[in-house]
Amino acid sequence: MGDDIIQENVLPEKVESVFYHSFMSGLANRMRAWVTNSGFAEYLDVPFIMKWRPDDACGKKNFEDLFEIPENMQYETGRRYQPDATTLWIKKNYPNNNFHGRFIEGNYELTAEEFQEYVNNQRRHIIPKKEIQDQIDKYTSELDLENTIGLHIRRTDLKEQDKSPDTWFDQNIKNDLEANPNARFFLATDNKWTEEKFMTKYEDVMVKADRDFDENLDGGEIYPGGHRHRHSPVEQGLVDMMLLSKTQKVYGCHGSSFGRFGAWFGGKKFIISDLD
Repeated sequence: MGDDIIQENVLPEKVESVFYHSFMSGLANRMRAWVTNSGFAEYLDVPFIMKWRPDDACGKKNFEDLFEIPENMQYETGRRYQPDATTLWIKKNYPNNNFHGRFIEGNYELTAEEFQEYVNNQRRHIIPKKEIQDQIDKYTSELDLENTIGLHIRRTDLKEQDKSPDTWFDQNIKNDLEANPNARFFLATDNKWTEEKFMTKYEDVMVKADRDFDENLDGGEIYPGGHRHRHSPVEQGLVDMMLLSKTQKVYGCHGSSFGRFGAWFGGKKFIISDLD
């Protein structure tokens, strides 16, 4: 009887479906978990099921507001779907390396490198809605993004800002300009004050996509303890993430998967500081 109890984040003896139940997390963490679970379902050749609960961390947006539902996904809303004893029911945002160590290693003949290939293969299932993709295509062309270096500077609710200070980004911009005076940069940030600061300081060499920041939110760049309210529409955040994937390389922040995911999607190098 006890063997039939359905447990979250526990590998069943036999896996006949993989169910990712996403909630209480931002866009990039959800996307990272999405492709990880989808990759494992592809390896097992079993159905991949996903439920995406909108909340503040993701701008209260549904999956279908942002993406086309891929052909390999059984997308569920409401309560009609229930996992069973042969369902791997994931309710945490495991990145692929943590997922491999927890569920695959010792249970399946699949190395971390081989699993990474399955995860990489999920790029084909990430299809933004047409109106979002049109914005991505527009900025890619207008900003000549393939000839820029990406910067993702996250502030607002990020608790590890001291590991990725403005001075670190400044130094890397300076180094790249010394190596190539024609270098250009693309800025993606979740914060109005950060955007204004960097676009003013580097107005001759830096470009960005349009962002509509919420003027009603109080505070500056740092929120001690943080909150999960986004300062701009999640659709614009998705555009920024996909634009980062078009750049030559991406400088990003400790503790934020946004820039890392953008770099991964484009197969580009992701760079963070070595500050402790």
